[in-house]
Amino acid sequence: RNEFGAGGRTAKSLYFARTVAHAVAAADRVLTVSAFSAQRLARLAPVDPMKLIVTYEAPTLPPVPFVQVSDRDPTILILGSRFPHKRTGQVLEWSQRFARTPVGSALRIVVTGELDTDIEQACADMDIDRIRGVLSSVQLATLVARSRVLVFGSAYEGFGLPPAEAYSLGTPASFQRVGAMAEVLEGFPGGYEEPRYDLFAQALAEVMALDD
Repeated sequence: RNEFGAGGRTAKSLYFARTVAHAVAAADRVLTVSAFSAQRLARLAPVDPMKLIVTYEAPTLPPVPFVQVSDRDPTILILGSRFPHKRTGQVLEWSQRFARTPVGSALRIVVTGELDTDIEQACADMDIDRIRGVLSSVQLATLVARSRVLVFGSAYEGFGLPPAEAYSLGTPASFQRVGAMAEVLEGFPGGYEEPRYDLFAQALAEVMALDD
């Protein structure tokens, strides 16, 4: 349904959209991970709302020892992605801009994951630290736990697990309050309402001020 922006409407995505719609209509019960995703699934097919059961979701990363703020690596961690709705390019640009401010001047940016050609070139031009290989769950948990902050710029989320997992490891996160993230991260610092740099920078500065 083109929720993911340009390039999202493919034969494969249409197949799975129709398959999910059929499954939602035919199932006796539908277990899903947020009230937001339940609402979205209910729009795919005529459905009795009583059969949609919100279970929420547990972190998938293993627990690792808490790292005190004073011992953390001075990094802004970005979990990179090729999907347009993850907004990797935007948060990369904003994080680089934030790193030029007095609050962020000691920070360096680390980007994981597989990126498209343009964002990969932007990382090279900005001299950004890249982690291109696939990380095990323990390696990723350790990386998150040692980072000063996680920046998560996704514009569409059924649950919003990365910032929830970061907080579970003691690492604050900045995130846009969209989709299920507004639901599962209600009351957490670091959220911003609109995709604007000033709001992003304010949220990032807010979580940078958190202590142990």
